[in-house]
Amino acid sequence: SSELLDPGIECLPAQREVGAIAGTASFGLGRLFARLEPPHDGTVSVAETRIDGLADHLELPVSHTGLVLSRPVADAVARFLHQGRFGD
Repeated sequence: SSELLDPGIECLPAQREVGAIAGTASFGLGRLFARLEPPHDGTVSVAETRIDGLADHLELPVSHTGLVLSRPVADAVARFLHQGRFGD
């Protein structure tokens, strides 16, 4: 997955805020097929989600699949969309 993230976010308009949420619960099939640097969510390592130019970055104790099912993730996304940051 890192090759998809390597180009960064420079192609986006300057006024566009981008944030990344990384899971740290290491469940998932990805860990069976690739050696992931801890911490990771079972599919993507946290280090891969740290992209230059991010407005904010958040780590939560969820798996990769859990990112789309987690209430704390949904709450963090809502905060980011309203405030441009994941935190309060």
